[in-house]
Amino acid sequence: LLQRLLYRTFLVIMATGQLTKLDILARVLKLKNRLYGGGYGSDWDTEQKEAVDKALSDVIDVINEYRY
Repeated sequence: LLQRLLYRTFLVIMATGQLTKLDILARVLKLKNRLYGGGYGSDWDTEQKEAVDKALSDVIDVINEYRY
């Protein structure tokens, strides 16, 4: 589930040619918002959504370790 979300994010980012911390952070936050807004995982149960949400939070923590 998470691999699919991150792969789509990767494809969007690679299309622009440059990547900044803010670009990645914005995209991951959009994924988190769509997770509970019905854009992703409408067929997932609460436990699956919470697992993906936790994984995306971990990704945000890693992104925040970088300066740019």
